[in-house]
Amino acid sequence: VLIHPTKDHILLHTTDNPTSATIKMLSVDGIIHDEIVVESSELGIEWNDLDPSLILLTAFHQDWSFDVFLYSGNEGVFGLIDIEEPFPKWYGTDKILTGFLDGHSLDGGSLLVYDITSEKWKDSELTDVVYFDTYGEVLLIVRINEENDALYTLMNLDGVVSAEWMMPAVSNYSEWVFPEIAWLSDNAVFMPSPEESGQLDNLAGLYRLVRI
Repeated sequence: VLIHPTKDHILLHTTDNPTSATIKMLSVDGIIHDEIVVESSELGIEWNDLDPSLILLTAFHQDWSFDVFLYSGNEGVFGLIDIEEPFPKWYGTDKILTGFLDGHSLDGGSLLVYDITSEKWKDSELTDVVYFDTYGEVLLIVRINEENDALYTLMNLDGVVSAEWMMPAVSNYSEWVFPEIAWLSDNAVFMPSPEESGQLDNLAGLYRLVRI
């Protein structure tokens, strides 16, 4: 069960079959507005923060190949997107971000932007990104500096920065590991922070819950 940030809609992910999923979109009064079936063994769901009628669904199959579907309830659209990465993020209501096509997980890579209206991709010109997330029209990116600290930046796609901060960076040898971020709004987040940088298996210290 997912609750939309507007608190007006609920999304149910259900199944009675290990190779398919049924997605139901409900208003909070229990009325089902739409229902779709997606053939999949595992399903990733990316719900648009601003418009509950927009959903990205990543359907993983038993061989771990995947398809990414765009659902637009208002437009009556449910179709495939040509994308090479399985975990896209919404930016606003008409753009999708994905990344790391040109870099190893530890080195980072570039973010790409997909316009759902023109159905075209372009380079965001943001490089060395090892992690990213979005909320509405705000982008959070993480880069690693020479001291192996994580530099977090809140910005928009035009490059205007609203906040930056440093935190210790944690890896598990092959990739950087980042805690789950809870967005309170487009300018406030909760997140756990380790007390020091290092390998995940070797960290013994506690985590702090940080509000930024």
